[in-house]
Amino acid sequence: MPPPAILLITLTHGSRPATKKPASTCFGRPWQAQGELFNEAETLAEDDTLAVDTTPESETTPPKKKEKTKRKPLPEHLPQAQVFHDIGEADKECDCCGHQLQKMGEGISEKLAFIPAKVRVIENIRLKYSCQHCEKHGTQSIIKQAPVPSSPIPKDYATPSLLSQIITSKYQYALPLYRQDPLFKQHGIEINRRTLSDWMMKCGTLFKPLDQRLREILLSQPVIQADETTIKVINDERAESYIWVYCSGADSPALTAKDINDKALMYNVVLFDYHVLVQRTFTA
Repeated sequence: MPPPAILLITLTHGSRPATKKPASTCFGRPWQAQGELFNEAETLAEDDTLAVDTTPESETTPPKKKEKTKRKPLPEHLPQAQVFHDIGEADKECDCCGHQLQKMGEGISEKLAFIPAKVRVIENIRLKYSCQHCEKHGTQSIIKQAPVPSSPIPKDYATPSLLSQIITSKYQYALPLYRQDPLFKQHGIEINRRTLSDWMMKCGTLFKPLDQRLREILLSQPVIQADETTIKVINDERAESYIWVYCSGADSPALTAKDINDKALMYNVVLFDYHVLVQRTFTA
């Protein structure tokens, strides 16, 4: 079984009353209570209210002006679509003298739009060619056809883009496979959870060369941090499973060409490994 990549995420929330029961823990870390997932807006509003300084000030001290939160500008690399809004021709006449109005400027406001993902079927059509002369006068017919396009999983309809979406949703954004199944059903696509699991297992085999290379870089570092977390294996009470995390380096921006040439630099590598310890019972 190839070592799957596992992403551990810790959810944090605002301060709550001390009488509230603590949230359940997973992998030794606190997790947000299930009920608080639906009142996030109220929680943030309550935190903002508590954060306001209510200490009475003296009469000689001028009141502090509350600074308005400035909205961060939208990224410039996003594609832009301009939509022009103009007044009617009848409104382009001056209400006072009746002369034609002239354009003096424009006001621009930005809105952020979201375009849902599109799913399409790619038909690979392989053309065939044959020799009609050999078919009429020869003893055999020569047929030539374009080769089958390469695919990550042979004899399957999963494309690299589809597998990348499933892998990113599961391991980067912590969206389990059973929750991705309804997303495909919205497009009328039936992909059961077992099929998704098989795809993840086969992709793990494809990532073995990358995992081996990252492991070599990790073992070449002067310092390595390791930690273990026990997990429960479903439908297997005889086994005790562990997830090991190995990491090195610092959480820093992308490496530059100058940094790559620096042999003393510690690369930021994080690997997860999976172990199962089977408990055996021996009788005399």
